[in-house]
Amino acid sequence: MFNRNDVNTWPCFRPLIIAHDVGHRRDRSTAVVGGLGPFEPRLTGIKEAEELPQGLYGSARASALAIVDRRYHSDAVIVGRTYLLELYHSELQASQIRIVDGPTTRRAYEQLMALETEIRESGIVYTCPPGHHDDLGISCAMLAWAARHPHLPYWTNTAMSARRPRRPLPPKISPLGWT
Repeated sequence: MFNRNDVNTWPCFRPLIIAHDVGHRRDRSTAVVGGLGPFEPRLTGIKEAEELPQGLYGSARASALAIVDRRYHSDAVIVGRTYLLELYHSELQASQIRIVDGPTTRRAYEQLMALETEIRESGIVYTCPPGHHDDLGISCAMLAWAARHPHLPYWTNTAMSARRPRRPLPPKISPLGWT
């Protein structure tokens, strides 16, 4: 039975989004899966958060991300990193995000809580303390950003049209068949 506060009960996301933060030498690439709620388009859900193995580059990293995508029938819009933390914070404060409870999603929350802030003339700067990671937290923020992005319908339509099977061409009609 659907419960708006329990992401595990949501039948689907409209659209499904995978937010992917690319890790480098000392941190991990991540994949956070979720999207907009099926019945409340202002509500974002996070269904899964995964840290990919360290040291993946190029096609190996793409293959690891594709495994996550296949768990959801290869039906996701995959987005990368942008300006994210302020939007994510405001969405959380407005109770517009629901997150499934699990050890990895709790780790994502802890990563965001551990970020240090510094106010500069150019605005707030977020930094990760030495020895800590922010990868899962950034991917959660990225998913919230993508779910509210004005181009999301275009991204979804483009992705869906690329997956639609093409109609076979009609057989050629020969003029020799006419009498």
